[in-house]
Amino acid sequence: MPGSGKSWAARELAAQLSASGQPARWIDLDAEVERRAGKAVARIFAEDGEAAFRSLEKECLMDILEGDFSTPSYRTSVEMTKNNPVEMTKNNPVEMAEKGTVEHSSCHVEHSSCHVERSRDISFLALGGGTLEDPENLELVKKNSYCIWLDTPIEVIAERLWEQGAIDSRPLLASAKTKKELTELLKNLYETRKANYQAAAKEVR
Repeated sequence: MPGSGKSWAARELAAQLSASGQPARWIDLDAEVERRAGKAVARIFAEDGEAAFRSLEKECLMDILEGDFSTPSYRTSVEMTKNNPVEMTKNNPVEMAEKGTVEHSSCHVEHSSCHVERSRDISFLALGGGTLEDPENLELVKKNSYCIWLDTPIEVIAERLWEQGAIDSRPLLASAKTKKELTELLKNLYETRKANYQAAAKEVR
């Protein structure tokens, strides 16, 4: 679920493995989508629609699990935001987010050891909350990974997101005006997605 701690868990697990002497890297799927699009997830939804976001999400997921990051044809451009320009380059995945050159979003990709060249370099992948709603994505994840479901209580997620003020950057939750409304939106999302989470997960936390 959004706000369940996926990015944090991926980062911490990679850090723990690396500290124990086993090199590990991690990547955030939303951050890679933002890097390729050159704009935050919220802007992709607003300007291009959810279908365009899901298409790019699937492309990124396939590249990460099956592909090679060393040769994709990313577009190069400079996109002006309200405060500063965002320069798009052929950087490694998540590098732009680490440097703070992508707009504010729900992705927190910091202190990462992830300098990915090929999919085999990735130890942990933080999926988007809705990634597994696509049956093809679900099968791809089941086939190519060991999926862990962070089944965080909805009330904890709602409190966390509300306190962070992170609602506007999450398109499917942005309509919530109160914490109660946010909780209801999250409950509805959970019920819609629960079966797919269960289908993909090898372990529940």
